[in-house]
Amino acid sequence: MNSSIFGILITLFCLAGTAKARAEIGMPTLFASPRNLPHSTPVDVEDALQLTPKVAKIAHLAVNWSDPNFFALAYGLVTEYRRRGLETIVGLDILPPTRKPFPRGPSDLGATISLSDPKVRARFIDDVRALAHLRVPFLYLGLEINYLVFNLNEYLAFVTLYKLAYDEIKKISPGTKVFTSFQYDLIYGMHRIYPQPNLVVDLFKPKLDLLAITSYPAPHFSHPSLMPPDYYRLANLYAGGLPIAVTEIGWPTRGPGDEQEQFLFILMLPSLLGNLRPVFSGWALLHDIDGLVPDWGDDLNSVGLRHQNGSAKLGYYFWQLIVMGRIVF
Repeated sequence: MNSSIFGILITLFCLAGTAKARAEIGMPTLFASPRNLPHSTPVDVEDALQLTPKVAKIAHLAVNWSDPNFFALAYGLVTEYRRRGLETIVGLDILPPTRKPFPRGPSDLGATISLSDPKVRARFIDDVRALAHLRVPFLYLGLEINYLVFNLNEYLAFVTLYKLAYDEIKKISPGTKVFTSFQYDLIYGMHRIYPQPNLVVDLFKPKLDLLAITSYPAPHFSHPSLMPPDYYRLANLYAGGLPIAVTEIGWPTRGPGDEQEQFLFILMLPSLLGNLRPVFSGWALLHDIDGLVPDWGDDLNSVGLRHQNGSAKLGYYFWQLIVMGRIVF
């Protein structure tokens, strides 16, 4: 696109954004990854904390159960965000970053674990109880858990474990919304092949307070404008009346995308997500994270609203306008 035309479009969209638009994306949230990961300094982390209220109305933090410091990290950041006037959405991941369908847990449980093992289940419940005492408004167990379907016995074991954990959380913090998250692009692709009644999500009901999805559509569409306007329609079908939330969504600025495409994708979010009326919608990352996860490529590493060195991308400014209330989807 010609740069002058693109600049005009930016101006028009930002001016139009001073009026309330028709659709809502709910509370904007974001995982405030600091600059220079995986070599961030304390100054980098402090800068990310200071930026968070400018890019989110509620903070987002996902920790992995296999991280020996997962609770200390969750406790520290939830406390720090509260000091800055923000509550936090907390997620506990049990899968590796590659999303291979093999659960991971604390190292003392072994290099490989099974969610049907009584020792693993007891430890999971204990650790979830600890997180429940943080009394955050949203706590989800399992990120993109439908990848575990490819290891069906483990998936079914997780469903029963999740339901036990759900009850324990509610005993400690009745007001916390409890759920798991599903990778939407995977749902979309599988539904096109097998348009059958949903069981992947329904197995968790009725102990599912909302349907949460993640989405990274760039590998499936060469340009945001090529996405079907009703791409996210299946979320309503699978929710079956439950509230919907978007824990992560993003478009890269390298590899299958660029900065202009990311900006356009953000502009399209009102029409793409409008019919879902999500409780909250979370951009995936604040800063790019090259090198943090060796197996990730540009399609995931570059979805940040800011470059790894801290400089802002085009989409960052538009996202800020959303948070500031200048643009309300």
